[in-house]
Amino acid sequence: MRDDPHRDRALLFHSRRRYQRREGERREARVAAAAARLRAIKRYGDVAAPMRESHHRVREELERTMQGETGFISNRSR
Repeated sequence: MRDDPHRDRALLFHSRRRYQRREGERREARVAAAAARLRAIKRYGDVAAPMRESHHRVREELERTMQGETGFISNRSR
């Protein structure tokens, strides 16, 4: 059936064109959003930097706690 020379492929081609157009629009939207983020960072500064720094500090502290470097003794292991 796939190789039938009399098969009508108009719907197939139409669907493929629509898919390609939609994916192109999505890509354009992603690129535009990334450009808008960069413009906002240039204009207002990186407001998320303190949050990333805090997250990094907490993650390091948690890793040290899990490795036993802080002297914290868990009651769960008993």
